[in-house]
Amino acid sequence: MKRENSAISIVDRFDLESNAATEFRRLIHNLNGAYAAKAKQASTGSSSGSGLRNPGTDRKSILITSATVSEGKSTTTAFLGICSAKLKERRTLLIDCDLRRPSIHHLFSIEREQGLSEYLTEGLSGTRIIKKTELDRLDIITAGKHIDNPTEVFDASRIGRLVDEVSDQYDFIILDSPPVLPVSDPMLLAGEVDGVLLVVKAGETQRDVVVRARDLLTGSTDRLLGVVLNNLNNSLPYYFNPNYYRYETTKD
Repeated sequence: MKRENSAISIVDRFDLESNAATEFRRLIHNLNGAYAAKAKQASTGSSSGSGLRNPGTDRKSILITSATVSEGKSTTTAFLGICSAKLKERRTLLIDCDLRRPSIHHLFSIEREQGLSEYLTEGLSGTRIIKKTELDRLDIITAGKHIDNPTEVFDASRIGRLVDEVSDQYDFIILDSPPVLPVSDPMLLAGEVDGVLLVVKAGETQRDVVVRARDLLTGSTDRLLGVVLNNLNNSLPYYFNPNYYRYETTKD
């Protein structure tokens, strides 16, 4: 794997003993529970529309979005992928579906080109655009080369076929999409995945903005699994801060 300008990857900054790692382990556990509940509904027929593309299987795909820009959706995608690969030992793939403001290649310090945009415009196969990371179980499909007209080339159904094409190689596929309010891409992609997570920046994103994003998602899909609340440290009462419950390893 070739690093971009020898920059530091987010993998190098991920602390397995950090509060963030603990929270992402919990998030994966909660995702498993949400997925299992929907799969049970699908198998029993207790709900019309299970929200699952592949009910009854362990393989799952999750779309991560936010209401607006700068809420931490791409960082959430990256940390969730690292935690899945490193702590849960799952074969994990991250796909950067944000063709306007891609971030995944920057976070992992890898080249942007030969990614999703080439898949959509040049017909490259899914396996050809997969990039390796320094983690054995974590791979990435970057956004690809810059294009001037992302709306014209964005094709949710083709991205869904890409997920299907590479799904046999992975246990967990995470798609980083644009935010909900500026563009329609997340609503179109929601039908191509097993679940959707909405990232909200606590203390900054206005309540009505979050409600509008939620309504847009729930109006287009029944696959919204929940909300990831980001930026908690200075936004909630002290007892929500993990530092309040310090539990450190001692040497004796």
